[in-house]
Amino acid sequence: MKKFAILLACIPLGACTNLDAVSGISTKLTGATATWSTVADGFKTSCARQNEISPTDCKNDDALSQRLNEANTILKDYFLALKSASDGTKFDNSGEIAALSTSTLATTDKAEYRDRIQAGFGLAKLVSSLVNRGRQEETLRALIVQGQPLATQSLSLVYDIAYTNLKKDLGDERTVLARKYFLLYERSIPVQDANGTAVRRFPLTTTEAALEQARFDSAKVNICASGVHPADFDNAQLMAVVQDYCTRLSAIDTQDRALEDYRQSVLAAQLTLSHLTLKATRLNDRDLAEQLAKDGQALQTSLQAVNKAFAKGGA
Repeated sequence: MKKFAILLACIPLGACTNLDAVSGISTKLTGATATWSTVADGFKTSCARQNEISPTDCKNDDALSQRLNEANTILKDYFLALKSASDGTKFDNSGEIAALSTSTLATTDKAEYRDRIQAGFGLAKLVSSLVNRGRQEETLRALIVQGQPLATQSLSLVYDIAYTNLKKDLGDERTVLARKYFLLYERSIPVQDANGTAVRRFPLTTTEAALEQARFDSAKVNICASGVHPADFDNAQLMAVVQDYCTRLSAIDTQDRALEDYRQSVLAAQLTLSHLTLKATRLNDRDLAEQLAKDGQALQTSLQAVNKAFAKGGA
């Protein structure tokens, strides 16, 4: 009789369902948004590095960073809501809801973002309407089924804002860096006068400049890859120029490569949500738990490279 009573208590709310796997993947997805925020900071660090080389207006980068962080916050709250419904954790997104109307997302004029931004706002409102009902499978199912299409669009938005725009920023930074450092390199070349006395002459002739540009390009490719060594240079100043260039270029290239890992992490999150949706009526199935474990591992693998490249500016 006692066992029968426990079973009856489990029926209405699904309170006896084991949702540990859902809670666990929700925690990992929430952690992913923190890593994605370091990518948002990448706009500011890239522009700051450019400013060290040449005066640069960072207003657009600041706006992109803020826009991406706002989109990340909407996703973070959704993942926290999934956790709340699966294990009873309390959280409140009322502050974020209130801030949406004055956010940079709300005021963006990019037409290609508009539908996905509205999907994000819809996701935030859905979360607000369903949070803090306790550990209920019914609430969790509603968050998954109704929220997954909106969250998928929001994930597409954070990918598009970050990948497309930051890829361009890093390319621009690489161009500015090469241009500036070739001028420094050119000024460091020892030139002999008619009497054989070492002098520095600037600018070089067209022929000399073309030759030294080729040498500099070779140095970038070969020396940056193998390490800067004194024997490779005519003087210490030349070596210092290329050494500093290689250090700066390494930070750019590392973040550029990590954008692919960022893309993979966003795709992993989208795939995870689709797996949850397919099993929304059977969230305690063992095969779902096994799939979510695989999804979590794939997500973490991608995030590790992103963290390494973007945490503290990629230093």
